[in-house]
Amino acid sequence: MEITFNESFASNLAQALHQPVIGLPLDLQLGDLHRFADAQAPFWTLKARYDQDATSPDYFSISVQKIKEVQAAIAAGEPLRVWWSETPDDLSGFYWLCDQLKGHLNQLSQVKVPMTAPKIGETLGFREWANLGEIGVDEIPQYLPTTKDVSLADRQVYEYVWANLLAENAPVRATVNGHLIGVDEAFYDGLLVKPAGQDWSPIRIVGETLGQYPIGVPDWWYLYRLDQVSR
Repeated sequence: MEITFNESFASNLAQALHQPVIGLPLDLQLGDLHRFADAQAPFWTLKARYDQDATSPDYFSISVQKIKEVQAAIAAGEPLRVWWSETPDDLSGFYWLCDQLKGHLNQLSQVKVPMTAPKIGETLGFREWANLGEIGVDEIPQYLPTTKDVSLADRQVYEYVWANLLAENAPVRATVNGHLIGVDEAFYDGLLVKPAGQDWSPIRIVGETLGQYPIGVPDWWYLYRLDQVSR
């Protein structure tokens, strides 16, 4: 079973590999990590309010259903391959998955996809992706040879890391120099692009911010923070 933490990438992966993929829209870089046991947790209302791309407001049910799919695959003893990167969502998700496998002997392999790459063509350049969802279907096969097994010993270490994240339960989890750390919810506020003398709409500000800083923070979070700092 193929697993990833980005729904767009899950769709692309399914097309590229011609097999089922579980895309987990868990948003683990943000908010209370205990929310998956509580349909009334404030996180669900917050995301529903600010997510401009929402097709369904029932984020809790969607997330829980995807988690159950993973748990069913684990219980059935299926081998799992997880596709992830060093974005906070993916890194948190990878640790979460290792914790889900606690006490199980399923084979776990990983494909860790870099979020930057040189661009070679008529002109040289540098490519950056904000998340795995920006990687095209035709680009996916090149990463298959990088598949590596995750040993039981390594999984136990990552279980411990997840336990620490859960105990800390910071408002936001961010990657700094490759390390996943808990930070205040205002951590990304300084990135919001608001030129002096310009009366930009919130959508324009968030769009410019996403373009300048492709670091995997979702637009709805920036909209929420912009609303908070504007009060």
